[in-house]
Amino acid sequence: MTKNGFLIIENKDKINRIKIDTISHIICEDYLLTIVKTDNSHLYCCKSLSSFEVELTKNDFFRVSRNTLVNLRYVVTFYKKPKPIIQMTNKKEISVSRRRVNDFVKKYKLL
Repeated sequence: MTKNGFLIIENKDKINRIKIDTISHIICEDYLLTIVKTDNSHLYCCKSLSSFEVELTKNDFFRVSRNTLVNLRYVVTFYKKPKPIIQMTNKKEISVSRRRVNDFVKKYKLL
């Protein structure tokens, strides 16, 4: 849930309030979401990526593959070949699915 520029992450034992601007990307692996912040710290949550996608696409986030949502503000470089990859400000490289490349390029150019 987003509220006033913050993402509310509720787990069994605690509630985290994260400023959306500090999220670099979100990765889903086996129903466990890893929220990677710009300072490379990680938060974990057991929710679906699509539940965050709906709320975060309004805030310059884009789903680049089945399991990854990136904050376009922190994308530094987009490599088209040999396979589509983006490089984030924290030097992390993330693959872009072939089906999403055209939509990614359109949205990235508009930013």
